[in-house]
Formats: sequence, C-alpha cells, structure tokens
Amino acid sequence: MPCTRMRPLFTSVRVVALSAMLGLGASIPATAQDIVAGNLFAGAGAYACCGGGTGAFELGLGADLPLRGNASFLGEFGVNGPSGAGEIREPFATHSFGALFFIGLNGAYHFAPLKQRRVRPFATGGIDVDFRGHEATGGFNFGAGVDWSVGERRGVRIEARDQILGESGGTHLLTVRVGFLFR
Repeated sequence: MPCTRMRPLFTSVRVVALSAMLGLGASIPATAQDIVAGNLFAGAGAYACCGGGTGAFELGLGADLPLRGNASFLGEFGVNGPSGAGEIREPFATHSFGALFFIGLNGAYHFAPLKQRRVRPFATGGIDVDFRGHEATGGFNFGAGVDWSVGERRGVRIEARDQILGESGGTHLLTVRVGFLFR
C-alpha cells in the first residue's frame, strides 16, 4: 500500500481553522514595531517511512503574526514533493510519493525580543494539511531555527522541520529550509 494514501478532509476542520485565523487576526493590534513578517522559503530533505527514505523538496510562503511577548502565529502555504523517483522499495511493496500542496498553522516562540537581537532563535509546532485535488490528509509538525536580521526590514531564516504526515505508519517529511524574511 503506498504511503501517499489520502483521506477526505472534513468541512468542519476548514471552518475551525479559518475561524481561529480570523479571531487571532482581529484580536491583535498592529503597531509599527510589531508588524506581520513575510517569509519565502525553499527546503530540501527526505521522506522517511516504511523502513527507508527518499529525497524531498519544499517551496512556500508564510506570514508571522506577532502575539504577546516573543510568541507568534505562523501561517504557511506551499508545495512539497519528491526530488527524484519518489519511491521507497521494500521486499514486497513499493511506496510512492507525489507532489502535494500544503497549508500549515503554527505557533512559535522566539527566544529573544525582536528589537534587542540581530539573531533570534525560535521553536515552532503546529498542524499541516497536505492536499491534492479533492483529497487531503492532516498531520503535525515541529521544528527550530534562527532568524537573522540583515537590515531593518529584511532577514534570513534557517529552520529544520519535521512534518509527521497522517499516513499509515507515520510518514515523516524532514527538511532544512532557508527563507527570505521581509516586513
């Protein structure tokens, strides 16, 4: 059985996610210092499941919405897929991977205030939904990285992320991402 088996996404999940995003956005006042940051990223890594692995890529964009203190809410959209044949072979089965779109909703904590540090390490975790056509599967993710400011409104983000996909047996998408930050 392929690891890319998809399950239907229920409408209620989409409604809850959209309501949470709108509620968070409406409840947080924006100031000149605490504005939303954009992030364009690319990553390379591997799918790991079924006793093996195969290369993977990830491309996307995101937005960081500051909450209180050093916490923030992250939303991401992008595409991930295999970098090559996308197959993991076992003695009696072949597991295939294809390109999927994803949406991620995460919380993050930066270990240094925005104004006080040029280098800001962070930890993040949340949920992902991977989809293709009318089918989708959900999962969790966690990671850590560092934001490095190279100007008042520009920066670079380097991040390691593990996306635990909702596949049978638990497929992991392990990536290292590099992104361009802008405010």
